Amino acid sequence: MKKNISILIYENDFFLNSIFNEQFSNIDIYKINLINDHKKLTEVIDQNLFDVFILNFNFSKIIFLNLIEKFETKNKHRNI
Repeated sequence: MKKNISILIYENDFFLNSIFNEQFSNIDIYKINLINDHKKLTEVIDQNLFDVFILNFNFSKIIFLNLIEKFETKNKHRNI
């Protein structure tokens, strides 16, 4: 059985979100989750597991570190 790869993408810019979606949606092994609000991003990280996290770095340092820590803890992933 083939496993779908789940990808979480955070990007504020609508245009860039569209580009990401177009690039990844053409391949049927990816399950794409596009987020453009950092509060929603925190909720999604808490509720789901992801194989890949594509992140816009235009965060404050504290918000960024908290998100990375949550992602690592929730997904038990140390290759970040």
